[in-house]
Amino acid sequence: MFEGINPLSNVSVKSFDKNSINFKADKKRSSYPQYTPELQYDIVAKKPKKKYSVTQIVGFTSSAVVLAFFGLMLGRELKSSYLERKVSKALKNTTKQAKDSLTDIMNNCDNVQIKRALAEEYGKGPMMMSNKKIEALKELAQIPDSEVKAIDIERAKKILDERVIGMDSIKKEVIEFLEYRNKCIEQGIKPDKPLIISFDGPAGTAKTTLAQAIAEASSLPHREINMAGATGKAKIIGNESVYTGASWGEFADAQLEHKTKNIVYTLDELEKTGSSDHNGKAEDCLLPLLDGRHKIKDDFLGVDIDISDSIVVITTNNFNKLSEPLRTRISYQYKIAPYTINEKAAIAKFKFDKSMKYHKIDDKVKVDDKVYNLIAESVNDQGGRQVTETVQNLAHRIFVMQKNTNSNIKVTKKMVEDWLKQQKTAV
Repeated sequence: MFEGINPLSNVSVKSFDKNSINFKADKKRSSYPQYTPELQYDIVAKKPKKKYSVTQIVGFTSSAVVLAFFGLMLGRELKSSYLERKVSKALKNTTKQAKDSLTDIMNNCDNVQIKRALAEEYGKGPMMMSNKKIEALKELAQIPDSEVKAIDIERAKKILDERVIGMDSIKKEVIEFLEYRNKCIEQGIKPDKPLIISFDGPAGTAKTTLAQAIAEASSLPHREINMAGATGKAKIIGNESVYTGASWGEFADAQLEHKTKNIVYTLDELEKTGSSDHNGKAEDCLLPLLDGRHKIKDDFLGVDIDISDSIVVITTNNFNKLSEPLRTRISYQYKIAPYTINEKAAIAKFKFDKSMKYHKIDDKVKVDDKVYNLIAESVNDQGGRQVTETVQNLAHRIFVMQKNTNSNIKVTKKMVEDWLKQQKTAV
């Protein structure tokens, strides 16, 4: 088709001169700047910064917060796993011993509640279980059902006479109460209701002293629980374990301390307790006892505390302030009348003789009998506390006088009258 035709016949080629090449602006190549590294750096540095919108900034920030949160959670999880492994490793050598101890307790304990509570607590694992609760349950499981012994009635009468001045009718009632307990022990039966006594009377009328005398006469340990100002029932039956610093109540604590179930408990000034929005009233937890159940459940330990062989003494200054359900369920209620002048004089003599023996000058001091009546008439309270305070102050003065003079002292009515006047003037 193209035969005889030379395609390059009409093309003329000139020599190539690089200096004569024109660019877009018809400039020679030598007129353009050379692209050195320094020039490239300047061009990049002068490049305008990219601007981000508010939406982009919010997105970046949210992403950073989410990443930080998940990083923190991951760190905590790793730390928790590390601590758990560390605790498990530390307990590795004692695990067998702990299991053997638990097995022994489970085999020797007849209390199903304690067995269940221990199993539930161990089932929580090392990081969740409460060692405090476990140790308390172990100790409770090992408290034996010791034999309840009868009370020596003659010894009980002597102790009551030594500890309490007057109150012959109250002492007689207490002795009958203790005799009923003895008869139940002899017949091998438990009382149909828990042995709960209530002493009601003015302040200073030896209500707590009566409770201490009952404990001594019964040869039982005594736990005095001051209920004045207590809010809620936690003091008696403990807190639930969900609260920080929770612990068991006074009934369980007394058994853990004395290692026995036979104890005399004194709930002092029960009517002066308060109430709590989340923990109820203190006196309400006693209602199961008064219904003849012989047990009171501890909220912290989750088990019943057996008090069937114990004695509970309730003291009040105003019995009518207790709730009606509680008042109507107490079988043994004793009203203590205010002290008479003769009873106060007897208290004054008893306290003065005791103080002289304590200071070891009882053989060097003699007191006119009229002094005690004078002291009894000088006070105006219904109990014996002011008498006790007056006698103690007088005894301290006599002690100092005897040591300064180093001679026998005769305490007369005139001497005490002058001292009482000086005391009133100083006040």
